[in-house]
Amino acid sequence: MNNAVVRRCLQTLPVLFLVSVVVFSTIRLIPGDPVANMVGADASAETIARVRAQLGLDQPIYVQYWDWLTSLLGGDFGQSLSTRRSVLDEVAPRALATLQLTGVSMLVALLGGVLLGILAAYNRGHVIDRIVSGLGMLCVSVPSYWVGMMLVLLISVQLGLLPTGGNILPGSMILPVAVLTLPQLGMLARLTRGTFIDILEQDYVRTARQKGLPERRILLRHALPNGGVTILTFAGVQLGHLLAGAVVVEVVFAWPGLGRLAVDSLLIRDLPVVQATILLFALTVLVINLVTDLLYTIVDPRIGG
Repeated sequence: MNNAVVRRCLQTLPVLFLVSVVVFSTIRLIPGDPVANMVGADASAETIARVRAQLGLDQPIYVQYWDWLTSLLGGDFGQSLSTRRSVLDEVAPRALATLQLTGVSMLVALLGGVLLGILAAYNRGHVIDRIVSGLGMLCVSVPSYWVGMMLVLLISVQLGLLPTGGNILPGSMILPVAVLTLPQLGMLARLTRGTFIDILEQDYVRTARQKGLPERRILLRHALPNGGVTILTFAGVQLGHLLAGAVVVEVVFAWPGLGRLAVDSLLIRDLPVVQATILLFALTVLVINLVTDLLYTIVDPRIGG
């Protein structure tokens, strides 16, 4: 197990390096001058040149990348071009807000999706199965941004039941979590249903029933451990998609997370902040994949062998 952890950690290093190169280079292809945005439209050419030299933006791109990488390895994420604060101070509270939003959303989607999927599998072909399958298809098909805007118009604007955005007032998290959860819940419910229909038809489940074991014990002792790897794999992948979906949800609901920070910083070409947010997103996805792989050995010890 320890060797597997070390091996997987080492495998993430070249991926992180490639991600850093891609992020650093592609952001600089976006039209616009970050220095001109920072000093204002009325600044003279001499002022713009002096500030660009102070920030090191007059250097060749490979020199800029090397300086940024070495600073990053030393724990220095740079300074925001717009606020002049440390990038780490800008990113840290936003990262906590995004983790809070996505963590609650994934937990609700995982619990709800697995329970609905198992319920549909045990009632295959009946009304409950058709309702769960229909709701799952509806959740997957409807775009998140449309659901978000409709919920804001109906529940917040028309009915006044919940705040339209932010995270200060009570209940501010309910609508963003609902929008993020629905697609994941639908996909997890459909996956769990298909997985457990196959499992419940296996010979060892039939044998357990013939022995007179209660359905609860069959579910917990035989079905869940065998379906856990498939669900865990899918949940790990969907958590990465959830982070991507959080960007849209945070903008729609004015949630002060990393996604909204990245969009706002990109609009004003605050390059250090944009680089830090995208790199942090990539690192989070890699950590999720690493943890998912390691959890396989807990759910099914045969994989670790």
